[in-house]
Amino acid sequence: MVQIQQYLTDVSVTGDRSGFEAATENLQQVEQRVNAMAAHYPAAAAFTKQILHDARVMHESGVRMTHAYLEQGQAAGNALMKDPTSGFDIATERLTGQLESIIGRLQRERDTGKDALHDAADRMRLVVIGSSLACAVLVAVLLLLLYRMVVPPMRTLSGAMAHCAHGDLVTRVDTHGLKEFHSLASLFNTMAQRVTDLIDHERKVAEDIQGKVQQILDVVARAAKGDLTVKMMAHRATM
Repeated sequence: MVQIQQYLTDVSVTGDRSGFEAATENLQQVEQRVNAMAAHYPAAAAFTKQILHDARVMHESGVRMTHAYLEQGQAAGNALMKDPTSGFDIATERLTGQLESIIGRLQRERDTGKDALHDAADRMRLVVIGSSLACAVLVAVLLLLLYRMVVPPMRTLSGAMAHCAHGDLVTRVDTHGLKEFHSLASLFNTMAQRVTDLIDHERKVAEDIQGKVQQILDVVARAAKGDLTVKMMAHRATM
C-alpha cells in the first residue's frame, strides 16, 4: 500500500509517468496477497473484500490526484488529495483503518489460539501423568499377584527338594496352584515315589541276601562241629 502511494507521489514530483505502471503492478500484487489470505482465512472474507475495495479506491484516487498535479497544477492536485469524501488522503486513511482492524483481529485470534493451545497442552500433560500413574499402579498390582502365584510354590518345591536331598523321601509337594506348577509338582512327587520304591526294593533284596548269608554261616558253623547232616540239608535246601 505504501509503495502505491510512493510511486504516485514520485510521478507528481518528477513527472515520470512510468510510476503509474509500477503503482498498478503493486496494486495487483496486493490483490493477490489479499486473495491468498482470504483463501487461507475464510472467516476474514468480509474484511478482505473491503480491503480490496479500499485499495482500488485509493489507487484510483491517487491516479486522479497525480494527473491533476501534472495537468492542472499543484492547487488542483492538493484539492483532490484533501477532498473529504473521495480524496487520496481519506482513501488512504480508510484503507489503513481496515488493515489495522484486521491485523488487530488476527492478533487477538492468534492470542486466543495460543491460550487454547496452552490449555490443551496442560490437559494433555495431566492425561499423560494420570495414565502413567495408572499404568504404574497396574504394573505393581500385577507384579504382586505374580509374586504371590509364583514365589510361594517355587519356595515349597525348593524346600521339598532340599528335604529329599537330605534323605527325607516321604516329602511330597501340594499339586494345587497354577497349571505349570501342578505339572512340576506331580513330576517331583512321581520321582520321589519312584526313588522310595527303588530303595524299598533294594532294602528287601539286601535283607533277603543277608538272611541267606546268615543261613550259610550257620550251616558252616554246625558243619565245622561235625554236623554233616545239617550240611546236607542245607545243600539240598540250596538246590
